[in-house]
Amino acid sequence: MKSYRIGLVIPVLNNFDQAIDAIYSAKSENDLRIYVQPQYRYQLPLAAAWNRGINEAYNDGCVVTIVSNDDVLFAPRTIDDLADAARDMNDDEVMVHPNDLMEVLDDPSEILFMEEWGGEPFSPEDQSFSCFAIRSDFTSEMGTFDENFDPAWWEDTDMKYRINLMNYKRIRTNIPYVHLRHQSTKKLNLPLNSIKSGEYYLKKWGSATKSLTETFKHPYNDPSLSPKEWRKQ
Repeated sequence: MKSYRIGLVIPVLNNFDQAIDAIYSAKSENDLRIYVQPQYRYQLPLAAAWNRGINEAYNDGCVVTIVSNDDVLFAPRTIDDLADAARDMNDDEVMVHPNDLMEVLDDPSEILFMEEWGGEPFSPEDQSFSCFAIRSDFTSEMGTFDENFDPAWWEDTDMKYRINLMNYKRIRTNIPYVHLRHQSTKKLNLPLNSIKSGEYYLKKWGSATKSLTETFKHPYNDPSLSPKEWRKQ
């Protein structure tokens, strides 16, 4: 019997073969609903694809939504264990991340048969937004992802800083998965677009150290705005 509904949001831009592998690897004993966001059809910023997918999952009654890159592979229990961890978060916790074993496994496909990982969490922090789980109250607490980061880059740092400003926490777990590392964004015009996103982040927060201690405590240094708010540029 299905115990609760889980949403899995996967934006797909240009990495179709690995997206199929990611979806194939997503196993669940719960009521799993998959929300592919066709960026290949609609040229949306990654943040907008995340927002749309999260909203679709919430409207479908998903208790937990997992947002994932298309270049990942899940272990058999990753989806359910990650959803359970998100559902059981404390009131001051808003996001859960699995543990990326890409640098540990000889063959990434080993993850498809792994029941658990007994070691300590060691995923590189800059990989953490390749997969994360949130509850249905996330956007009411933290706001939506800022869609001015177009087509990608820095939207994860922006949300990390917002979470920090609002005194919430993210959880890093032992729950295993593999991130094959930026297979979609490698195909984009990295220097030009990443510079543009970095310049917007600097405008929004006054500095771009990625240390979660930026100059501004309010977006665009406007005290009337909560950290959860952003303006369409």
